[in-house]
Amino acid sequence: MVMIGRGRKFELAPFVVPVETKAKGSGVDMERLTKNKEFRAVYKHGKAYVGRYLVLYVLPRPAAVTRSGFTVGKKVGIAVKRNLMRRRVQAAQRQLLPGLQAGYDLVWVVRPRAVTVGFWVLREEMKRLYRQAGLLTPRG
Repeated sequence: MVMIGRGRKFELAPFVVPVETKAKGSGVDMERLTKNKEFRAVYKHGKAYVGRYLVLYVLPRPAAVTRSGFTVGKKVGIAVKRNLMRRRVQAAQRQLLPGLQAGYDLVWVVRPRAVTVGFWVLREEMKRLYRQAGLLTPRG
């Protein structure tokens, strides 16, 4: 495959694989909420599940795709800390995605005290909130 960039042609290495939007071993597509309007709709019409470190907003939707959005406010810390927390929550989401039911818009809000805990604590809290919201399948 030949790509053109900045006036030059270059070939992609043969081992480059296109990124999949599906979590391995799951029937759930992972898409992102990107527009402010989508986030506001989930906040306004969705149901909130509050945890010690995270808040989950859930809004059912007719499509068979689950979309996720992540928000980390400035109270969490400087940009480096906010990005770290966002990446941790996204990684935990990827691990838990195969066990989720399809057809929801999800928004995760990271609370300031989440900075004090590690990845596995956040992952377990996410799992607990998913269970509380009834989004985990029996195998999840």
